[in-house]
Amino acid sequence: MVERLHGILNNACVIDSMVPILDYLSKRRLHENVCRFKETAEAGFARQVEYLGNDKPINRAMPAVSVYVTAYQHQPYIAECLESILHQKCAFPFEVIVGEDGSDDGTRELCMRYAEEHRDKIRLFLRDRSESACSFLGRTVRMNGWWCRMAARAPYIAICEGDDFWVEPDKLAVQKAFLDAHLDAVMHAHRANAVDVSGRVLGVWPEPQPEFLGAASAISRGGGFFATNSIMVRKALVSQVSDEYYAFQVGDAMLVSLAINHGRIGFSNRVMSAHRRGVPGSWTSRNAARGTIAEFKARAVLPYILLARRGKHRGLYALRVGSLLIWSARSSLAAAVNRMRRQGS
Repeated sequence: MVERLHGILNNACVIDSMVPILDYLSKRRLHENVCRFKETAEAGFARQVEYLGNDKPINRAMPAVSVYVTAYQHQPYIAECLESILHQKCAFPFEVIVGEDGSDDGTRELCMRYAEEHRDKIRLFLRDRSESACSFLGRTVRMNGWWCRMAARAPYIAICEGDDFWVEPDKLAVQKAFLDAHLDAVMHAHRANAVDVSGRVLGVWPEPQPEFLGAASAISRGGGFFATNSIMVRKALVSQVSDEYYAFQVGDAMLVSLAINHGRIGFSNRVMSAHRRGVPGSWTSRNAARGTIAEFKARAVLPYILLARRGKHRGLYALRVGSLLIWSARSSLAAAVNRMRRQGS
């Protein structure tokens, strides 16, 4: 039993097994991997074809905000998501970039219908899921979100995943006005409802925050600090992704860390979106079913170690590394105990 537990902890990349991984992620080796990833991403993006062509009214407009929606197996939710975006009241044009990643539950057909009915707003990309993934640093990266960001034409980018939705019609206007007025801010976010699959409100998060988030809170709480669909970011920030940030496994954690290192993050305590929890087939559900949550938690430490070595706010990143190692060890221990319980029953 002791040997089995030790093996699980090592496989989860805590402490002992972290050393060879970090050696592999030296500046040169990491840069080589990032260059290959970029080449793959750009080659794949060049093959993407926009549904209904490139001469729709939205293609001829110059948007002030690009909203991107990643959709996969979201048939029960995608209509509510798109309606909440299309009903935004703005004095400026905005585009809605929808990346449909090969669903077979009816999501694809719904996205096509919305694109046909809203040619003045929606740009739809129909992906082949067998081609919208690549291997990077020993894991599979879904390219849908990357390609949506690459398709964005506006100076500001907002996000809403296909199973989430917005609850205030002036969300885009409020966030754009804030970023227009605060040139040192590179991101703006806000509070959100947490809802279940039926839309019932479970709570609100995070707790009220100051107008500008501090580096300590942004780094210590990572991508889960606030809802991904509360984010609006300057497109110029996305172009400043250096090699270390590619080690992040999820896009919101990467964007938050990128923002706090290149400017300030503004925050509104208004609740302007809803994040759905417990959705079948979601990232959390898939990893829980595969039993890979512990592995994810272990890998989550890597970008913070890299930024603690070379990035701004090194001390804060070092503290984050410590907390993530403890988090990873606890998760690995819990997984080991659960596995032994199942084997003993």
